[in-house]
Amino acid sequence: MEWNTGALLDAGAFENEWSGILRTVRAGLLAVPSRVQQRLPHLTVHDVAEIDREVRTVLKEIGTGQVG
Repeated sequence: MEWNTGALLDAGAFENEWSGILRTVRAGLLAVPSRVQQRLPHLTVHDVAEIDREVRTVLKEIGTGQVG
């Protein structure tokens, strides 16, 4: 969707657009541990689980507004 600067936005369309973007970002972040594991096969299962835990922690913090 293309946004026209200075124009009023349809709230529903805006919400749908950003919801889609955020779903894509979330899916990409959740894929990080397996992608890292494929590129760095020397990592242990524990290492990959820690990466996964950190990604999920950050996503949860963002979802609750408690980043940092």
